[in-house]
Amino acid sequence: MQSFGVADAVVTLPDISNDHDNELRAAVLGAYRGYRQNREMFEGVPHNLTWYEAELTHGDIANLRYVDYSYWSELTDQSRLVKDAVANIQKGKIVFDVPHDRFLSVAEEIRRGTHIFLEPMIL
Repeated sequence: MQSFGVADAVVTLPDISNDHDNELRAAVLGAYRGYRQNREMFEGVPHNLTWYEAELTHGDIANLRYVDYSYWSELTDQSRLVKDAVANIQKGKIVFDVPHDRFLSVAEEIRRGTHIFLEPMIL
């Protein structure tokens, strides 16, 4: 955010009614992930997206797929299904020497019934 001369709060505490801030967020997402630039995770994604917040059911989550990114493709044996990543993590599969500690600790907290805060995800 500093390279854009923008306060972190523009992203972390967004005012989605502010068109100027919306454009700043789009520029940041473009610089980091290719949004509106037809590259990286936004390759082939139209520019006129409508973003909204939603809750997912367990069935929805079971059918989620990761973006076509080498790490997720390898972890899921090319299916990109979240449930395949979970199964492979449980089997101990390591991809690109990336440890699973963070995933496993969050899963353990959820199993314990601990209320944890997860940042909103872009799906």
